[in-house]
Amino acid sequence: MHHKDHRDWSKYNNELVVKGEYYLDLGFSEHWYEELEEMNKGKRGAPYKFPNQFVNLMAAWHQLVDYSGGDGNVAEKLLYVFKKCLQSRLM
Repeated sequence: MHHKDHRDWSKYNNELVVKGEYYLDLGFSEHWYEELEEMNKGKRGAPYKFPNQFVNLMAAWHQLVDYSGGDGNVAEKLLYVFKKCLQSRLM
């Protein structure tokens, strides 16, 4: 007898993303602009848009999170959280 899988994988995936938001430490973002300013000092060409600490975080997430879907959900969610965090610090 064949068992039919009734799980909603899309819903389950979204629940995992929300859990990731809860455990993510954004403390380093307090120095986002200072780090960018230092990185871009004396640089020729287009300025950096993301500080090294953010790139390092994304590299770690790339190792831990399954990107096989190619949809970039985690990256988009992280950028959204960082933008909100930065906007709140500017106000």
